Amino acid sequence: MSWKKSPDPEWFGTDELVGICSTLFSLHTNGVLQSTKMRKTLLSLLAESGRINFPKLHDTDFANGMDEKIRIACQQYRELKRDPKKYLR
Repeated sequence: MSWKKSPDPEWFGTDELVGICSTLFSLHTNGVLQSTKMRKTLLSLLAESGRINFPKLHDTDFANGMDEKIRIACQQYRELKRDPKKYLR
């Protein structure tokens, strides 16, 4: 998964990703949030709800990686919404 790859239907079909993206798009219609706010929210979620960082990464590195992945997913959703041909593929 990267900025230059095409959207992967298996990845977009997961319930977790659908839940995250629909929540973000309900907060902001374009799904774009400030990176600093997203990282701060992820770090507070790590502190409150226990362990969701299962890789052996530091919490800040984990939050940075998750922030980037969420941003990529939202960008790919926006791309599919704009281009019906890509959506049909």
